[in-house]
Amino acid sequence: MPLNALYGYYVFDHLEEAPRIFHITLFLGSVGLVLTTAFSLHHVFHDQMTLEQTLHREGHAVTPMNVQLAMAISTLPIFTAGVAYTSLWVPALGFVLELLIAIFSCIAIGSLVQYFLQALGEPPAPRRLMRKVPKRRWWCGSLCGGVNDLLPALGHFWSKEPHRLQLHDLRFAFRVVAFFIWSYVILSTWQAGVSMIPTQVERIPGGWCVYPKPIGSTMQVILIAFAVSSTFVGTAGLSIIAHGVAHALGEVDGDLSKEKYNVLKKAGVGQIYLQLPLLKVFMCLIPISYSSPKIMVPKLTTSTLLPSGGWQTSGDYVPCPIYDHDVVLHLMYCTVVITLMAYTSYHNMKLYIPSRDRDVAKKIERG
Repeated sequence: MPLNALYGYYVFDHLEEAPRIFHITLFLGSVGLVLTTAFSLHHVFHDQMTLEQTLHREGHAVTPMNVQLAMAISTLPIFTAGVAYTSLWVPALGFVLELLIAIFSCIAIGSLVQYFLQALGEPPAPRRLMRKVPKRRWWCGSLCGGVNDLLPALGHFWSKEPHRLQLHDLRFAFRVVAFFIWSYVILSTWQAGVSMIPTQVERIPGGWCVYPKPIGSTMQVILIAFAVSSTFVGTAGLSIIAHGVAHALGEVDGDLSKEKYNVLKKAGVGQIYLQLPLLKVFMCLIPISYSSPKIMVPKLTTSTLLPSGGWQTSGDYVPCPIYDHDVVLHLMYCTVVITLMAYTSYHNMKLYIPSRDRDVAKKIERG
């Protein structure tokens, strides 16, 4: 049953009839939202005061771009978790709010890769720093000396021999991440649009209700494959950029004394946004649904044109379970998103320190 069939149904008006899984998701979602808000706001207000002193000392009229990007990355979990939490209470808006989750996630991942590339400084600093990057088959998987484990086949085209990462590799990796961003938004928009197409409810054996989908099963398989592949492509681009920038800045895997921007740790946290489409696909495989409570869904049976020019319609109401597979899947997905945002906001609070980033950026520029 599509979520928009629940328009007018608000969970907070029917808490007594909601199944146990909703109370579990509500508890986890509430805790996750509180933690996300606390971590993010503490981070923003605490670092903002320190940042103002740094910017005043350096004489900036406006906050530098790399700091603006860090602040955006740190605050977006609040909006993402807030949208997901709202969707728990108003499931009819599920697909629209999932579109907002996709948009916020894409803004976060786009800001992250821009933040990494901004760390290389202005030309000619990026070209100079990339000379520090060791020769590897970067676009291959880790088994052949690369960092691209999800799409190692790209190594046959871009890393046939060990080489240093060049600026055109970073530009291509950035376009790869941009492909994920556009794909994620387009798929979410398509999902929201298709869910709005009106179709007649049908009751199937077992008491469940379904709506005939306006797209065929083959098209659905293609869209699922596209969502999975876009995640792999985006993760490949982020891996190249993160490892390249980390080596260019002198950060070596496992050597804590050489960490400056904590590039690889930040990339590891940022990959959560890249995995959301894949997470939704895997969660569709969980067979969970509840046959009660039910809601009466109107079904149109006849429609007649009157001589006066108006229409006369008749129909009946079909009792449909509210918490079927589609609705429960949506509740579980939003709860997981909120939990992931709490995890993300906590690590953002530890990793993104704008005043420290400004000091590191000045040392790089002088170097």
